[in-house]
Amino acid sequence: MGCVGSNNDINLRGYRMKSEEKIYIESAVLRQTKAIPLKRAFHDATMGPFTHFQICTISLTDKDGYTGEAPFVVRDGFNHYESTLIPFLFDSYGEEHQNLLNALYWKMRNFGFRDSASSAISSIDLALHDIAAQKHKLTFHRMMGAQNDWCKVYGSGAGINIKGNQLLEEVDYLKEISCGLIKIKVDPVDANAAYERLAAVRTHVGDNCRLAFDVNQGMSSNDAIKFANRVKELDIAWVEEPVHSADMTALEDVCSHSPIPVALGESERSSKSFPYYYKMGVKHFQPQVQKMASVGEWISVRNLAEEKSCTISCGGIAPLAAQMISTCNFDEAYCELLVPIMGDYHNYMKTPPRLSDGRYYLEHSEGLGMNIDLQKINKLDLMGDLKVLDRE
Repeated sequence: MGCVGSNNDINLRGYRMKSEEKIYIESAVLRQTKAIPLKRAFHDATMGPFTHFQICTISLTDKDGYTGEAPFVVRDGFNHYESTLIPFLFDSYGEEHQNLLNALYWKMRNFGFRDSASSAISSIDLALHDIAAQKHKLTFHRMMGAQNDWCKVYGSGAGINIKGNQLLEEVDYLKEISCGLIKIKVDPVDANAAYERLAAVRTHVGDNCRLAFDVNQGMSSNDAIKFANRVKELDIAWVEEPVHSADMTALEDVCSHSPIPVALGESERSSKSFPYYYKMGVKHFQPQVQKMASVGEWISVRNLAEEKSCTISCGGIAPLAAQMISTCNFDEAYCELLVPIMGDYHNYMKTPPRLSDGRYYLEHSEGLGMNIDLQKINKLDLMGDLKVLDRE
């Protein structure tokens, strides 16, 4: 499958959903649950409180009766789908896959390439891949070249709103579920408090657990460099989003002077940024497939990470991230499980991955395996908005 914006197939290592494969979608269903309360409010380094999460999915059914289902980003609800994407998908009945993706991509150009419109296209592409995998009686990750049915997981969380025993108790749980790596949030404004927080966690988890931290783009380049040099003695795996993700000058400055590897990529919608991030010195890529404009875009970042011997992780919707990371046939690849927000997502899935010994084990039999458990959701009266759209 080619990347959006390209006419070329890319090497998926396994089965290729050919760019000329034709798409015949008869109907679409959009679903959004009611707000589901979190166990505890969560503050990241620059935003909060987060108090609820929602599950949004798109289901596409083709002329042969196969239905593909994928999650999408909650932020804009059904807007882009109803107004533009689904009508265009119906009007493009029988179009080749790559031509369809390119047309959808440029159709949404004026929303900007960092808008959630790009993310909406990704969910359509994921649903189409789900259909293709089912037709070939394969799981999505095996179709995409995975050699294993599992991936490594690291737990993240520890929002800046929790301190003391609450912080250390959550850190204990993150360590328990992880593969020997955890990530916490630290305050980008109060450097002394941030240092004390990291030092306390490092002492608590010991030397056999790797530790990363995230400031959610909240520092200046000077502050980020000073802080990285201050905490290097704590054996930090990486610093995530130290400065504004669009401030390339600041990012290059930090990468050039930080003794700690820099991680970046969660805000990106396109693979086109990542070669430049690499040139600037970013060593850990963080593409989120539900945010990027297509499956092919994510795969391009994966291939770049392997080519340049960079590490990679994928967060957001953790069970979906696990599907993608399992296709990385190299060691330094991780699924991020943001426990305070994503920790309960799998409870609402039909065939969730199994979390054990620092790994997600993918146990569904065919397709993408991201189907929500409608019976459970309806029983709990959690279904919110529902929209059924038919081609004719």
